[in-house]
Amino acid sequence: MRNIGDLLRECPEGTKLYSPIFGVVSLEYVNTDGWIRVIPKRTGILQLFYPDGRFSEDGEVMLFPSDTNRNWDNFVIPFKDGDILATELGSVFILNTDRNDDEHYGCYVGVACNNDYLDINNIFAYKHLCRYADEEEKQKLFKKIKENGYKWDNVTKVLYKIVEPKFKIGDIIKDKCNLKWKVIDVNSHYYEVSLILTDTSKLLEIKAQDDYELVPTIVPKFKVGDRIRNKKTLDAHTIHSIYEDSYCFGLKYIWICDQDDWELAPNKFDINTLVPFESRVLIRDTRSQKWSPAIWGFYDSDQQDYQYKLVGVIARYCIPYEGNEHLLGKIDDCDEFYKNW
Repeated sequence: MRNIGDLLRECPEGTKLYSPIFGVVSLEYVNTDGWIRVIPKRTGILQLFYPDGRFSEDGEVMLFPSDTNRNWDNFVIPFKDGDILATELGSVFILNTDRNDDEHYGCYVGVACNNDYLDINNIFAYKHLCRYADEEEKQKLFKKIKENGYKWDNVTKVLYKIVEPKFKIGDIIKDKCNLKWKVIDVNSHYYEVSLILTDTSKLLEIKAQDDYELVPTIVPKFKVGDRIRNKKTLDAHTIHSIYEDSYCFGLKYIWICDQDDWELAPNKFDINTLVPFESRVLIRDTRSQKWSPAIWGFYDSDQQDYQYKLVGVIARYCIPYEGNEHLLGKIDDCDEFYKNW
């Protein structure tokens, strides 16, 4: 008699069968000796069948695929979508049960043992030639999937094409509008899954990464301690620190990629850049006096003393208020940069 236990050994727990004695039963498992363990739906009490489907030693077969199908010759293991199967012909594949054809299954991926090629298109295998793949066959399949740039997600049952990110953490990238972003995180390599989180919380999807390009690496042209000014506004700052992407002036900074908009400021403050009746200044006559506020008038270079002519007053020492706000009302000396005396 046919060994039914061998047919059922590969079947998942819970596979529905039929017995004229117990009615509908659920397969629990087949033990090492081939005995078939089932649980009747009606009673819920475990029952044992011989490997050939008999219930008693001198009886006849009492276990079948279903009430309407009492023939084991064409029995097919009830594989489900996503199962990893192998065939006697040597192929290993992931089952895709989208097709309703009774004679073959559609498959996502196939590997032929003779030349180990990967077929992303549907392949077909006759049901009676299919079985569950063993661990060695599974590893062989997943290795070939990885080598061809794919990844199988067993939860979503989707075969992903792996698209490597063009950018890495720390890169400065720009879009078609020349807006610049700094890459601070790389989340995933999966197609159409978020790839980059930028310094402005902008989320970039990997499918859109070709709309961006890397801003070329720029060597800083200034160093710590340099005093630089904006070419248009003449706004000046002293560089306190340099990062990989920016110059820092205390709480202010500029992008290194914008450094061409700046130039080295003169070694000394140019007093003639002050605007009469507009520029705010700090003045005093001796180094022991506190700095007092005033409005700029003009610089009289012909005078040996009191060269600074302010609105309503003259002074021996004068510095701009902007950049020296901390000296107002103090006797502290100013930076050498501001000394024109």
